Amino acid sequence: LKPNIPGRVQICRFYALGPYLDWGLSIDDITTAIKTGAKMLGDTNEPTISFHKDTRLLIAVGEPSKLDIIDSVLKALQPPANASVWQNPPKSTQQGGEQNKR
Repeated sequence: LKPNIPGRVQICRFYALGPYLDWGLSIDDITTAIKTGAKMLGDTNEPTISFHKDTRLLIAVGEPSKLDIIDSVLKALQPPANASVWQNPPKSTQQGGEQNKR
């Protein structure tokens, strides 16, 4: 964790990345987009982020307003609500590499 700077509140947020990973994005794709956005804003106090492999969670620590960029990136990466990609089971639960046909 970053040391708490007087006058600045830092929080911790967790982001479930399973659907994004199952869709074919990589952790690097996601974190690069977050870091690029922060850099383009000229942000010198970007959030600290770490990926927890076992739970497939992105863990972020920083000022609440600085964590908004993560929310924005994940929202932008979501396919349309009617896209079937979010309705498919995770790759790790599929049997034999093929989905059941209806």
